[in-house]
Amino acid sequence: MYLVSFRRKFVYLLLFLIIVYSNQNDTASSQENPTIVPKDLTAMVSVKGGSFMMGDVFGNGRKDRELPVHEVELQDFRMMRYEVSWDLWTKVRTWAVSNGYDIAKGRMGWGKKTDGEHPVTFVNWYECVKWCNAYSEMNGLKPCYYTDPAHSTVYRKGKIEIEIDWVMWNADGYRLPTEAEWEYAARERGRKVRYGDGTDAATRESMNIHNLVTMPVGSYRPNALGLYDMSGNTYEWCFDWYAAYPSNVQKNPMGPAAGTRRIMRSGCHYRPAYNARTTNRWHAPPGGARQYIGFRVVYCHGLINRCFGRLSTGKKQHVSLKEPWCELPACCFKSSAPVIIFFLRKFQDNKTMS
Repeated sequence: MYLVSFRRKFVYLLLFLIIVYSNQNDTASSQENPTIVPKDLTAMVSVKGGSFMMGDVFGNGRKDRELPVHEVELQDFRMMRYEVSWDLWTKVRTWAVSNGYDIAKGRMGWGKKTDGEHPVTFVNWYECVKWCNAYSEMNGLKPCYYTDPAHSTVYRKGKIEIEIDWVMWNADGYRLPTEAEWEYAARERGRKVRYGDGTDAATRESMNIHNLVTMPVGSYRPNALGLYDMSGNTYEWCFDWYAAYPSNVQKNPMGPAAGTRRIMRSGCHYRPAYNARTTNRWHAPPGGARQYIGFRVVYCHGLINRCFGRLSTGKKQHVSLKEPWCELPACCFKSSAPVIIFFLRKFQDNKTMS
């Protein structure tokens, strides 16, 4: 027991020293050759789970949609920092259509746009779900959506009403957020905030509302979690069917079992501030694709795989550990990835042997 504890402490210390050393080198290099770092349009933000009161906590929303206020408990998850951009959508879609998917082209934002950082628009719920699966498979991850409860056939084609038990909720792939996850993140882990930038006031200068066009993702201030455009720019598809809220406590709710319209959140570029409230619920037929509808993704499992799966080592690295270092930012691993992975594997071997 003592030997295992010593090994663990040694690995932590070694990782710390490697990270400090690599960061010093990176800092010195950046001072000599300063560059503007572009947005990482694939970046994900950690959202610590917890409980919160979901619904119209301000008392000025739509009573038929946002009440009753009810308690919700959620597990940890990660959410995409930005709405899915046109560039990212196109990159994944290009891979998808050559690997057995039928995914619509979509459109770059709305208005006369030439910037690939605008959100993808004109995407319906089915296309977004299939895109999530493609994004997962493209990155060597387990897809979440299937065409049967046995999870034997990955959802890649057609317009299929995915049922709750057809979703592999414990897969390490990407998926749409549930409505509860979306509101919890928009409200900075359930705080009483009216808008998705963490404030109680909204103007055209603070978020993309009352506007005929979309803006590049991340053009306005984020909320306290580092999430951008949680109010305005485009509505965002959620997994859930629309229905009246329940009144009892919900744990990791996934919405009703059936319905005719899927939930959208966030408000959009041409709607007023009232629609951009964090508790506002909007809904549309899942086949609807409009100039004001986009989405973002979440995931809940396999965090360590993602931390090491995209390091610049020339190959994907999958490490079957769940340890605190998976929360470290990517810059920490930039120049020391092979060394860290080597020691992690040694550490895993030692744990197995012990």
